[in-house]
Amino acid sequence: MLLLLGLGACSWVSDADFEERLTQVDNDADGVPAAEDCDDLNPAISPAVIEIWYDGIDQRCDGGDDYDQDGDGYVQNAYIGLVTAGVAGTGALPGNDCDDLAPRVSPNETDSWYDGVDQDCDGADDYDQDEDGYVEDDHVGLPTTYAAGTGVLPGRDCDDLAPAVNPEGDDLWYDGEDTDCGGEDDWDQDVDGFIDPAMYADYGPTTYAPGTGNLANGDCDDTDALVSPAAFDEWYDGDDSDCAGDDDYDQDLDGYADPRGGGLDCDDGDAAIHPDARESLGDRDDSDCDGGVDSFLLAPIEGFTWSGVHSPVFDESSDTIYLSVAAAQIDTGATVYHDSALALRWSNADPGDGQDGVAAWSASTTDPSDYTIGRGQGFIASDDYLYGVVSLDYGDTRALRLVRYEVATGTRFAANANGSDGLSGFDDVSIALDADGALHAVACEDATEVLQYVRVPSSFSGGFAADEEIAGVGAADCAIDLHAPTGHIFTSERGGVWDYTFDVASSTPTFAGSAYSMSYAPLDLDIPAAWSDSVLVMADATTDSVVLLDAVSAATIGAGDVPVEVDVFQDTGGTLYIGYITAGGDARLTFGTVADGFTERELPTPFAVQDVSVWVSGGYLMYAVVGVNDVAVGIARL
Repeated sequence: MLLLLGLGACSWVSDADFEERLTQVDNDADGVPAAEDCDDLNPAISPAVIEIWYDGIDQRCDGGDDYDQDGDGYVQNAYIGLVTAGVAGTGALPGNDCDDLAPRVSPNETDSWYDGVDQDCDGADDYDQDEDGYVEDDHVGLPTTYAAGTGVLPGRDCDDLAPAVNPEGDDLWYDGEDTDCGGEDDWDQDVDGFIDPAMYADYGPTTYAPGTGNLANGDCDDTDALVSPAAFDEWYDGDDSDCAGDDDYDQDLDGYADPRGGGLDCDDGDAAIHPDARESLGDRDDSDCDGGVDSFLLAPIEGFTWSGVHSPVFDESSDTIYLSVAAAQIDTGATVYHDSALALRWSNADPGDGQDGVAAWSASTTDPSDYTIGRGQGFIASDDYLYGVVSLDYGDTRALRLVRYEVATGTRFAANANGSDGLSGFDDVSIALDADGALHAVACEDATEVLQYVRVPSSFSGGFAADEEIAGVGAADCAIDLHAPTGHIFTSERGGVWDYTFDVASSTPTFAGSAYSMSYAPLDLDIPAAWSDSVLVMADATTDSVVLLDAVSAATIGAGDVPVEVDVFQDTGGTLYIGYITAGGDARLTFGTVADGFTERELPTPFAVQDVSVWVSGGYLMYAVVGVNDVAVGIARL
């Protein structure tokens, strides 16, 4: 200004003149007119010079903040608040600019993840977007530009957008996510390769765990790796280690526990041996665990009440095994019978399935009736009919009642063969069917020495084909046999065994008696249904044993006590199965042949027994005993 004033004598200069003169003036001789120079007294400051950054001087006069070289509106933290000389408003820019040479790097920028640059200058590792302190395995060791200390975070982050998902995450099992990035199937907590069946309906691949979702079903404890379908099961330790679902105390899987588990299975290595198994005769095993080899349980018939029971008899049709029992009273639960005989039924396909019905073939519901049922009964079964004979005591006379019972309809044809007046009731009854279907019956008693024989034709109509009384036969026990062409009635009488032969076809037969053997005094005798060896089986009081007797020889089976009742079955191979009762009320079974010998067993009974019957069918042996007011049956396998 002083220079301008000195240029003329005039004391007043117009504004226009002044501005024009500024374009011509260069006080600091830096080559930049004063009008363009922000400091025309300092040659180091002008638009023509090179800016020296961060010295607080705007050397090139552009009006910018000398601490924001990249012009992004942010300064480095060291320059926060520093003013640029001569530049109004400077010193107010925010800091945290991590690269003042890169206008795209500042806190105002959006960070582009995983490129290795901290564009927003927040100091975070560019490979840890969710800031959980873990990076994905591909980014381990990679540093981030502008972020000091980066590149050292551990890997194994399986989702860098979820801060709760990392190797330190709290993994919640069975939610389908591998929260701790362990790589395990989230449905297999114990990592044994099997899934709990309760979870299997929801089962699928686990998020963040590639290759999962294909494990097998069947884990019964997903917290124990030693428990799975592939594990070895140590028996009797109380754990089902292999998840088979079986009782750890039932190794043979027969449904019965070993004593170590509180059970009664006496051989937990054999499924055929347990308390409810059928005893198998002759195998030397205690199959039913009753404590006796080849012994078996005789169980009371359920659902029945008995009184005055006697004379059990087994027989069989093509599909049914029958046990006929006579009694003073029988209550089936539905009907009460008096002085009657009825037949319990089993399927011979498997009698072990249980008793499944009743055929009341000689039944009366009248109480009191005009008679009482006597000792002994005879019973024969076929597919169409049941044939039976019972003795009736009318007080002043006696009779044999012969019955044909139709299986399909339950109808009965019955006829009484009356004996002479004044005779007491019979002690024993025996029956047989001949080849023509006629029924033969014989009844005996000791007191009056009169034996009665009756034959009924196959038609069961038109009266009796024969009805004869034989005097002088004082027999308490008798058995009829039609196996030979000539009929035989064997009796125990007069200190021995007698044989009465007769003509089976005669309507008025005559009976020729002869001593069969005088060495024995049988209390009971029986003839096998298949009498291939012509053997009488006797409970003999003379020898206190069971005796097998034929015309020329005898075999003795030691009883150890007086046998009082005996019953025998002979199979097609010739094996004899003999049940007998001792005077002490014990039930015994002996089986075998005369040639090979016999095996004898005593059978436990729930009551004192008085009579016995035995039968063999389809690989099973059935053994029945009766007491005064009880009936029990046992079944064994052969």
